[in-house]
Amino acid sequence: MLKRNSFIILLLVLSLVLSGCIFIKKDKTIVPDYIIVTEEHTANDEADAIEDKYKNALKVTVDQLKNLYFIDEEYSDDIIVEKSKDSITFTSTVSGEIKGDKNRYVRLGFKDGQGQLSLTALESKTGKIGVDLVADLDLTNTTNGFYVRLKKDGEDAGHYHRESAGVFYTDTAFPTYTTNAVDNAYIELTIPWQGSVTVKGIYLYMESEIRGFAGMEETITGGEGALEEDTYNVSNGAEFYSALQEIRKNPTTPAIIYVDGIITKADYWSAAGGSRTRPSVEIGGDVENLSIIGVGTNGIFDGLGLKIQGTNTVIQNITVKKVLDGDGIEINNAKYVKIDHCTLHSEPLSQNSDKDKYDELISIKNNAEYIVLSWNHLYDSHKTILIGSNDGEDAQPDRKVIMHHNLIEDCNSRLPLFRGGHGHIYNNYYRNNSGGTGINCRTGSKILIENNYFENIKDPIGYWFDTQNPSGLYQVRDNEFNNCTGNQPTESTITMKFEDGYNPIVDPVEDVPSIVREGAGVGKI
Repeated sequence: MLKRNSFIILLLVLSLVLSGCIFIKKDKTIVPDYIIVTEEHTANDEADAIEDKYKNALKVTVDQLKNLYFIDEEYSDDIIVEKSKDSITFTSTVSGEIKGDKNRYVRLGFKDGQGQLSLTALESKTGKIGVDLVADLDLTNTTNGFYVRLKKDGEDAGHYHRESAGVFYTDTAFPTYTTNAVDNAYIELTIPWQGSVTVKGIYLYMESEIRGFAGMEETITGGEGALEEDTYNVSNGAEFYSALQEIRKNPTTPAIIYVDGIITKADYWSAAGGSRTRPSVEIGGDVENLSIIGVGTNGIFDGLGLKIQGTNTVIQNITVKKVLDGDGIEINNAKYVKIDHCTLHSEPLSQNSDKDKYDELISIKNNAEYIVLSWNHLYDSHKTILIGSNDGEDAQPDRKVIMHHNLIEDCNSRLPLFRGGHGHIYNNYYRNNSGGTGINCRTGSKILIENNYFENIKDPIGYWFDTQNPSGLYQVRDNEFNNCTGNQPTESTITMKFEDGYNPIVDPVEDVPSIVREGAGVGKI
């Protein structure tokens, strides 16, 4: 009888495992409710219907979530929880008249003090894992926004999603994701006063290939096709200011500004009026389909940088030099931007020992993505290229950056400093970094570094100055190190897996110095 009962119990446990009621966590005993996403779980981004998009994703059902949510006891009286067969509704009863924090917080996929989502399938792999909340959302009675955050131990563990006050949605996906392996993760909902969210499920899926690189460079067209009335020829700060003002009236119409002269900080801000000047010209977040192109070698921004915030922007054949207290070109929250055949520099390092006198020649910050830096000449800079302004998860979207055929010489560091997302760095010629560091693969970055030529470079490739976070990962192949010292890796820490269709032409590394010297910088288009 004892053997018969044991056999029945064994069959029952096996049935629960196979049915998904019990999830098995790697290196641990059977843990109820532990949810593990794998490469087999996928989503169809081209599908419109929820059931089609997440057909092959891993679903955390409403029945599971009824045992996997948590509200701090301090605020439990402020949230009404209503459970039905197909949903759980969380409604804030907080008044907009109270002082202090009016938001309330609900954790999903959370039990016994920790998250129950395992996103460790990304360990040493490219791609990302999506964790999408599907819900109804009602913010019509509040003035605050709604957030969906991916977290672990109270800290951000991925990219968040935000919705503004006043919206009303039904059966909508609110996506979050991470490009890094995370264990014990969970979703945190920030519910504003008088806000309501009806949760219908959480879907997890993995993209093991790197998407977004195929056709990226061809997609960035700037003002190509601009009509004559949307084409401007400028030679000074006042004319450049006037051209931008006209473009902002119809910000999505393709436009081109040809620069044939020197644009100074003083001239531009004098034309703009007011007593306050800034290091850079803000092009504007709503400006799309714009090209700023230098004529010959005459298009120069002297002491004045450019801040790009819109979509589909090309900066070509422009010189930007000696921008105090700011970046030469700042790409901030912009998408599809190409910096091509430009020359950027500060002062010779022998004349300027103050590394903080100037900021980066190029910076790529916040949610900026789909960026191409090609055929540029960068020199005389302590801090050269910054990709990702800090180590916080919010500053590390799944950005895509391509750097190729750039001449970078007499620069001390950040060639680039790369945080977050995926990159391809190839066919660049690096010379003389004055005892600094080269390509700094920082937190969350995954980079293919190939066929670059390093000459007189200390620490050409590696990871420096961040002991609090795990390093970035790189695949290295066919790089040439000539008279270099320090870290010169020939073994990779990851294998980059790009989507089909991304097949750039990569020049032999021995030809890179001559090709890049001949073609990089202004006056060579």
